[in-house]
Amino acid sequence: MRDSETILLAGQVIPSNDYIHVYDASPYKIVNGHIATKIPCDQSFQPLLNILVGQAPKIQSIQLHLIEELSTPGKLCIYHADLEPSSRVAHTSPGVEIGTITDIAIQNPTAESIELPPTTTLDIGVNEIESGAGEIEH
Repeated sequence: MRDSETILLAGQVIPSNDYIHVYDASPYKIVNGHIATKIPCDQSFQPLLNILVGQAPKIQSIQLHLIEELSTPGKLCIYHADLEPSSRVAHTSPGVEIGTITDIAIQNPTAESIELPPTTTLDIGVNEIESGAGEIEH
């Protein structure tokens, strides 16, 4: 099974410490996939937004990998990551994994609203799903 979504985010405003939920595979879980995103970054190529993955309400920031050749520091950078239960959680010590993946969101972790510039995108490719995501207590 292959499902691919390209989400055009230009002009969207994400308030401070808020997010846009962009994908939900429930009641299935994603066991293999990939994301690529073109989002605002700082002068050091660090993303200004987080890509959250997991099973709601337990969604965490996935470790993104920069594609420097296609990025402009201080403007927009391109990052990618594999969508697998063993994918690493960003800003943690090695060995902290995402776990079950059903949901994907884009988050503004800053103290200010961010208006997303032209060509801001999030591409989600899901290669394999399986049943049994179950429900998390809310």
